[in-house]
Amino acid sequence: VIRVYPDSFPQVSVMFQAQNEFGMPIWEMSNDELNVTENGLDCEIIRIRNISKERPVNIGLVLDASGSMAQVSEDELEELFGQAFRDSANYYWWSRGYDQKPWKDPLDHAKTGLKSFLTEETLGKDSLQLVVFSQQVLSTVSLTANAKSIIDVIDTVMPFTNTAFYDALIESMNMLPQGSSETVLVALTDGNDNQSVSNDQGVIKLANQRNVKIYIIGLGFVNAAPLELIAENTGGFFHYTDKPEQLTEIYRNIKKQIRSVYQVDYVTAHDDEDVTNMDIRFSFVNDTLRFLNNEIEYHLPAEAVEYI
Repeated sequence: VIRVYPDSFPQVSVMFQAQNEFGMPIWEMSNDELNVTENGLDCEIIRIRNISKERPVNIGLVLDASGSMAQVSEDELEELFGQAFRDSANYYWWSRGYDQKPWKDPLDHAKTGLKSFLTEETLGKDSLQLVVFSQQVLSTVSLTANAKSIIDVIDTVMPFTNTAFYDALIESMNMLPQGSSETVLVALTDGNDNQSVSNDQGVIKLANQRNVKIYIIGLGFVNAAPLELIAENTGGFFHYTDKPEQLTEIYRNIKKQIRSVYQVDYVTAHDDEDVTNMDIRFSFVNDTLRFLNNEIEYHLPAEAVEYI
């Protein structure tokens, strides 16, 4: 469950994301596949519709290019160069040309994953934006429908120094237009934020003000708690992996998740004028499906209380 809209009370609308236990999106749902209760009372479902499958989305891509994105395992270097040259291999290839190195580091895998996200499936009417960061924002591409312009910049990215992840999220949101289009950020980081002026709470506050969902990929030695908090409190999702080669598949899954957002409209069964706090519970009729968070509360706005 992402958000509740009680503004048209006694009709209530809820945005939710539908996916199976393997994280794959559910593309088609009908009224008879879902149960909704409010304070324990069954509610009449008016309609369910997929609001993201065909709807244009503004997608902000945030890429970590801090120095740790260049780190590869000692075993891999030793296999390529032998033990005697292992420790000097990184320095040698930096001086010779980082992009000419004979191995793939985490940044290379991230670039491959982003390109897959941009080119493997049609983006339709979606618009894209890019923010690359290390200790500060290094480069940006403003919102565009031209995926190639973003790929051209991705190809030039090289790893550099520290991590200002929160500042990069803020910068990306500030660059994105505020309007009727759905807006999401898809952000990758591989380390703890050690440079930002902003913090996780500032990111959450701005995202909720601007109705931005944030999907975060945590790679390797990240502090997962604040990243999960940001994703959970903005209606996004947190993915973790310690294997850079899995990034392409994660980017593909996020693209599918963005397209599996539904809206359900139902009529409240509420008839108690003294109760303005509502406990909604969702359940699938098919018991092989489940919600990650199937329970949510909302407080009735003043106009709804007056209506009651």
